Amino acid sequence: MKLNITLFSKEIQDFDSCLRKSSPSRLPKSIRSNKKLPGAEYDIYLLKAQPNPPKWLPFIHAHVQPGAVADIANAANSALILLKVETPEGLRIFAIAIGHGHHLINKDVIEPQFGLLTTLNGVDPERLKLVDSKRIGVQTLQKREASNLETKLADFDFEFDAELLHIVSGACADEKLGTRIRGSDSLLLTSKLDFEALPEKCLSIHKTFREDTYQKKFSFIDHIKPEKSARTLDKLDSKLVEALNQRLTTAKLSVAYPDQIDYEANSHYVLQGRGSHREFNEVTLPALYDYLGDDEVEFADLKKIRITGIEVDSGAMRQTAAEPLHAYLTYEVDLDGIKFVLCNRKWYRISNDYLDQIQQELATLILPSETPGLKPWHQTLNKKEKLTHIEGDYNIQYKQDADFLYMDKELFTFGPGLGHSKIEIADLFHRPSKKLFCVKRLNDSATLSHLFSQATVSADLFRQHAPYRDKFVTEVTRQWPSQTFSHEDIDSLRFVYALGTERTEPLLEILPIFSKVMLLKHARMLQRTRFKVEIARVEMKPGTAPAAPAVTFPRRRRKQQTTTSQSSP
Repeated sequence: MKLNITLFSKEIQDFDSCLRKSSPSRLPKSIRSNKKLPGAEYDIYLLKAQPNPPKWLPFIHAHVQPGAVADIANAANSALILLKVETPEGLRIFAIAIGHGHHLINKDVIEPQFGLLTTLNGVDPERLKLVDSKRIGVQTLQKREASNLETKLADFDFEFDAELLHIVSGACADEKLGTRIRGSDSLLLTSKLDFEALPEKCLSIHKTFREDTYQKKFSFIDHIKPEKSARTLDKLDSKLVEALNQRLTTAKLSVAYPDQIDYEANSHYVLQGRGSHREFNEVTLPALYDYLGDDEVEFADLKKIRITGIEVDSGAMRQTAAEPLHAYLTYEVDLDGIKFVLCNRKWYRISNDYLDQIQQELATLILPSETPGLKPWHQTLNKKEKLTHIEGDYNIQYKQDADFLYMDKELFTFGPGLGHSKIEIADLFHRPSKKLFCVKRLNDSATLSHLFSQATVSADLFRQHAPYRDKFVTEVTRQWPSQTFSHEDIDSLRFVYALGTERTEPLLEILPIFSKVMLLKHARMLQRTRFKVEIARVEMKPGTAPAAPAVTFPRRRRKQQTTTSQSSP
């Protein structure tokens, strides 16, 4: 039997706290009998679902035989078993989900990483079958790999210092625990047992969870760990609320779609919970601030404000479960000398050793760009007639500079049969230093992720795709026809990440932690393609650029010009 098991936090001692709050029409009903269960207090909850036509039915309805689908309906009934078991550390509550019973669980009070730690302690490290990893931060990227043969973690495409181990699946090291084990926050265990054996099985699982066997093969997971201290969590939540009320616009505060949201299925989103609702095509920080207006929020509001995804499928409109705003927010903050990151409702504590390791390798791979000196980045008017820093307006300053090739929005298009992708080689090329500049404002981690990948994609194409090299050589030769530039010169190119910021601290120190991780990954990729990489600061200034000084001619020259003008026919 496959058991889907969740462990609740130590503080949770009653069954009601374990259940997710639902509407009156979707309240689970206790169905336990009076039969005792030796070794545990228990309850069983059932949620009956109303039969509904499947989503695909309207699509074919007009083209099927009359009455053929009249009685077609789906119903997903759910059950949840809750057990209170005496463990060596006191009473703990376990949940065992049946069907879709995991939807009944209050995810705010579960033990984080319970399934993952139990799996890493209980799995045979040489017999893994599946690895699911992800990067947390503003851009949450999730990757899943499955092997047809049992193997070790090193055989998967897992980056130990750049990714979080999210789910691991494999064979149990001890068959007394079970045959197969898989876990993230919850645990999926394959084991033979009957209902009366559940308390004993929960004790065995809890013992495995509390072990530290994982440190022999998987010690890297301690780099980033969910924060458990209630006192620390309260402080962190207060800092988040303070940042929102200050309407901060920084790369360290943003909005990311939570794991439970099917981003691609939704056409738009509805924000509601403060007496009004607003619709947005995308959930972004500006959209959130627009919804809040001038109102301040408290932490409770982050759970009251709900975001619903609207899906339009074959003319029918459906909506996702309303998730709290809290589930969408990401924030990086320092507290008492420790760095924390909020992602998908969880605060993660970042190990200082891990931070030092990232910082040291970045300093080795990425050098500061000393030359050429870059122009300051002044504000210009956007479409709403507001002054702001616009990337395109900054880059165009270099169009008339004799030492630069302006390449912004000059796209390379692949030929027939190679797809329709369009690639921007770089924003600017400085001929004397042979540096390619990729320019972005340091205000958004998702934007920074795009910036870092721009250089690595371009570098890889320089090595792998001859027409790409031809395109660049042609552009450089056209700009400087009297100077020789060939394919061999491409080998000595340098990529420079040019970041616009008002701050004066070293750039590698002010980047958000997960932007640093992404930068490190791309710096390694550039190193493998044998290109060097640098980082440069672009000084951002308020207000528009000062007007160019008027040209004053000597009096004698001006008189000559006037005379010539009058004597011409």
